[in-house]
Order: sequence, then structure tokens, then C-alpha cells
Amino acid sequence: MFQRFLQNQERGKEVQIVKDLQENMQTLNQLITYLTEEKQNSDVAIREILRANHPIFGQLRKVLAIPYRVFFTTRAEFSQWLKSRQFVPIKREEWDDPGQEEWIKDEPGNKYKLLTVAATVFGEKGDLVIYTAQQWHADWITLIEYQRPEEPAVAPITDDDVPF
Repeated sequence: MFQRFLQNQERGKEVQIVKDLQENMQTLNQLITYLTEEKQNSDVAIREILRANHPIFGQLRKVLAIPYRVFFTTRAEFSQWLKSRQFVPIKREEWDDPGQEEWIKDEPGNKYKLLTVAATVFGEKGDLVIYTAQQWHADWITLIEYQRPEEPAVAPITDDDVPF
């Protein structure tokens, strides 16, 4: 029981550290929001900090279960990164929603994954649009896993099937 008590004491310290980090992150997010509104176009350093900590990177890490840091600044870099992960872009005219870019990845077992990315994530010139955590919407990036329908078995043609 004493050993369990000591373990719980250590966990309590860890929980407190996590709570403190969450509070600090909220403060930092508020500061970022304030500074962004105050100096939207004038301060390059703030824009670079916001770009390096863009919410899209965390969302992609979560959705795609990526253990390493993700970073890109343009649609072209993003496309290259997805292609290196075996995602193939779907043609614009085949998208289900014109406001959602779509990427597909074949998986073993007759499955595939469909990744959708809101078109508003990138600007007209293809640059990553800066969003704060408060402005970001989690549904701007989705990953859906599908099972391909089984192909019906085709019976071989026999002499009885030929009409002459």
C-alpha cells in the first residue's frame, strides 16, 4: 500500500505539471491571438512563429498517426509530402465537395483512405494561410477509411454459353 501511495504521489505531480502546461498554452494562445490582431500585416517574426506552429501540423499528425514533426509552407510542399506518404491527388472535377481537396491512399486488404483538406487552408498563390488555434476548425482535415466492395465473381464462358 505504501508503494501504491508513492506511485500516486508521483502521478499527482505529473497531473499538476500537465494542468500547468495547459494553462500556459491557453495564455500563449490568447497572446498569439492578440498579437495577430494587432500586427496582422506588419510583424514578420510573429507571422513566422504562427506559421511554424500552424494548427494544420498537429491535426495532420493526429489524423494520420504521424510520430514526427510535420512542416510545409505551400500547397506544392504539402502535395510532395502527401505523395511521399503514398497519397494520390484526386482530380478537381471528381471531388465530392469543391471546397475540399481530396487525396486517396490504397491500403492492404481491399481498403483505402480518403483524406480531405479544406481549400481555404491555402491562399490563391498556394501559400499556407495562417490560422490561430481559435480560428482553426478540426473538420478542415478529415480521414475516412473505406472498404472497397468485393468484385462479383465472373463465371468462365463454356461451350454451352456460345449460341452457335
